[in-house]
Parts: sequence; C-alpha cells; structure tokens
Amino acid sequence: MKRRLLAALMLSSAIACGEAAPESPGTDSAVDERSQAAMVTPEFRLSGIGELPDELILEEVGLTITEIRLQPVNGAEVAYSTTRPIGLNFDLSQGETAIRGHAVEFPQTGRYLVSVRLEPLSSAEREELMAEEGAEIPMGSLELSGLVKYGEDSMGKVGGEDEDGNPLPLPFERTRVWTIDESWTPFHYESQRAVFYALSNVELSPGEQTLVFNFDLNQWAISALDPIVSAVESIGSQGRPGEVIDISPSLDEDALGTEAMVQAASVSTMPAAL
Repeated sequence: MKRRLLAALMLSSAIACGEAAPESPGTDSAVDERSQAAMVTPEFRLSGIGELPDELILEEVGLTITEIRLQPVNGAEVAYSTTRPIGLNFDLSQGETAIRGHAVEFPQTGRYLVSVRLEPLSSAEREELMAEEGAEIPMGSLELSGLVKYGEDSMGKVGGEDEDGNPLPLPFERTRVWTIDESWTPFHYESQRAVFYALSNVELSPGEQTLVFNFDLNQWAISALDPIVSAVESIGSQGRPGEVIDISPSLDEDALGTEAMVQAASVSTMPAAL
C-alpha cells in the first residue's frame, strides 16, 4: 500500500443532525465558553506492535473511515459528522504507525461522544477520491497483510535477538528475509463489513488540540491469532508454499476482523504540541 494524503476535516464537511434551540430573550450576554472555537487536528495511530504474539507479523494495515461523528453529551440534539471519507494506509514494514490529518476549526467546545464508521467505498467513490488525492485508497473497510508462523519452529527468529545476540528491529522489514523460513506463511484480510461504533467521550477545549484515534493491534490479536493460524493452516494446506492466504471469510464469520479492530480502538485529546 502507498501512504496517501489525508483529506482535511473541513468545517464545511460537518453537517448538523438537528437544530440548536434559539437563544431566549434576556439571556446573559457574557461569552459562554462553549461558544468559543476549538482548533482540532485528527491523528490516527496504531499501537501494540511490539507486543504482538511471536507467531504474528503485521506489515500493512489499511482503514477506510467514512464518518467521524461528535455528539454532545449534554442531551443537545445537534451532532456533527464528517462527510468526506478518509483512507489510511500504514506501512508497518517501514515503521509507519501514525498518520496526522489537517487542522479544522470546530465551532463549539464542550464534551462530546465520538463515534466512527468504517465501511468500504463503492468503485465510483474510490476512483473519485483517488483522483483527488493522487494516492491509493483501501479496497475494504479494514485490510491487513502479514505473516503467521505455524508448524515447526523456524531456523531464524523474527524480533528478539539474532544468533550473535544483537536485537532485531521492530517493525519488521520484508527485506530481512534471512530471518524468515518456510514456517512463515503470508496472509491477507480484506473486509467488506460496515461498522459504526461509539468510542468514548472527549473534552474539546478552546484553542489547539489533537484528537487521537488509537487502534491497539495487540488487543485485537489476542482474539484473532488462533483463527488466523487455523485459517492459514487449513487453506494453506490446499495451496502452494509461499502463496498468500486469504483469511477474510474466516475472520468475518466470527466478527474478528473489522468489528474486533474497532472495539480495540480508543479516542482522546491532547495538547497540539504533543
């Protein structure tokens, strides 16, 4: 996958899912802090890579986020949603674990429930976005490429230390093929699932801040590893050595793909300088 430029979360792309109540006559004219603008920059991160099980290597992760929704927690009927899809391509083999978006001025501060929607784009939507961004867009809502080990122990070791006791780097690079033998089998996952999931509440304050979306790969792998190994071992026994195994049906059958990845996600705010 190629890294693409993120679409700006433009204020013009936010839509109100309702109408705010008009201000009553005689309301205090003092400036309400909630009416102050917040400059928000979204950032998408992958964590838990160094804690992945020894039997699993993830090299590429792709996410298609079609909506980020912010719903006030004070019971107001107004919510804000992005309307422009965001395609994320993380090349873990090159150490890419964070992609930062463009700052947007959010009209109101306060506490909001943040939700995300992941879903694949139609062919027309993908072509339009690729033409505008000049970069590859994930085919599915979630894409994973990697290697999994099963069977006899490998001669080399990925991660940890080499034969001379020197540490091997993380993330892993495919160019280090001498650390991988035939017990490592390449696999690919591409989901056509559409998932809308509420993450948690965040506080938007006046001024600049970062809205961080974190996807914990290790937390996801805890439940997904055994099904991945079973699928690769079962399907791989019918194919040729080194063939990339499509594990999409196996993970989707037990909702261990896109659904589990989103459930392993969190959102938080932090000062813009961090």
